[in-house]
Amino acid sequence: MSGNSENPGRGFEFGLDPISRRTLIRRGAGLAALGVAPAVLAACGGGGDTGTSGTGTGAQTAEQVGGTITYFGYEGFDFPEVLKKFNQENGLKVEAGYLTSVTDVPAKFAGGGNPEIDVLQFGDPELPFMLTSGVELEALDLERLPNWKNIEHFIELGGEDNFQSEDGEIVAAPIAWGSLGVTYDAGKIEAPTAWQQLIEPEFKDKITMLDDSGVNFALAAKILGFKVAEMDEAKLDEASEFLKKVIANCKSISPSYGDIGNLIASGEVEAVFAGFGPIGALAAEAGNDDVKTNIELEEGSLAFAETYTVPADPPNSANAYAMVNEVLDSKINPEAASSIILSSVVDGGPEQQPKSISSLYPSEKEWENYFSKNELVQNPPAVSDEFVTFGELIQRWTQIKGEV
Repeated sequence: MSGNSENPGRGFEFGLDPISRRTLIRRGAGLAALGVAPAVLAACGGGGDTGTSGTGTGAQTAEQVGGTITYFGYEGFDFPEVLKKFNQENGLKVEAGYLTSVTDVPAKFAGGGNPEIDVLQFGDPELPFMLTSGVELEALDLERLPNWKNIEHFIELGGEDNFQSEDGEIVAAPIAWGSLGVTYDAGKIEAPTAWQQLIEPEFKDKITMLDDSGVNFALAAKILGFKVAEMDEAKLDEASEFLKKVIANCKSISPSYGDIGNLIASGEVEAVFAGFGPIGALAAEAGNDDVKTNIELEEGSLAFAETYTVPADPPNSANAYAMVNEVLDSKINPEAASSIILSSVVDGGPEQQPKSISSLYPSEKEWENYFSKNELVQNPPAVSDEFVTFGELIQRWTQIKGEV
């Protein structure tokens, strides 16, 4: 079996295919089918009086904020509706450029120095790649982020090293998080309790998987008991052999989560390797209300976080820190996370999210137990003399798809 051709830069984009994720956000399909109107969230986002947010209240710093702020990251993660009031009150004009993959970032910085970017966004899985890509990130000055206190609990449980440079300096601020599990049709089968079940004969031609090297190798490594960011050639071979078994059971390899939603909604497949909670919303939109996602699996599930970073020498440092601080606000963050169908990272944040979204992820009371078993995943580096690199992962995925 051969799968669909993969954009070499796709990799583990916050644990999701970036194209399908952008489509999911833009259409609002996940929210609408889950019973949460995107218009309602947009109205809430930035439109109410939070009492604690914004440099307009003097909560952030005495720095002068205003004028242009430049954002470069995945579409929707600049939260234009959620931050609308904040931007207006502070006279901020957002100039946004959007990624199609994390490899767009070093290409953007290829000329040397900072190409006029204030806030750079990507997932924590991509941080090892970024730190070895030649792009210099600023060590965050936490004194300029008074709302940092709101996420200290999440960082402690999720692991501070997931947001640090090789020198141990914090360079990334988590803004939302999520997890991947087995998505399945509860109208046809019982919830799988282990990933290994999907390679059993009973699932032959009854599953699908995303055409994404980073997602699949990260998950294979998790299942086999090692880290995808620390694979040598032997571990790469072991993960490859496991993925060949998954591919052999696939009816198809899907180009997007939208395609996966259609396949499971129509009954063509019964389960998804590396599934995601909002697939149930896509399936419901297509007429199947029985699609669920189980993250309580014997081998664990795959956790990831979205982050904001500040590149070295930003054109307007005050604006950059103001934006990061605002998204960490105790009221704004739940709205921002809900707008991208992920879980809030601030204390008390998940409780403020619509139940239809917060129910997709462990509650704040469950964080400690969850993260003790499922640490945030990180992808391979861009360059390494010791471990398999991100590029080598992509090459191997292309190879094994053609071998099955």
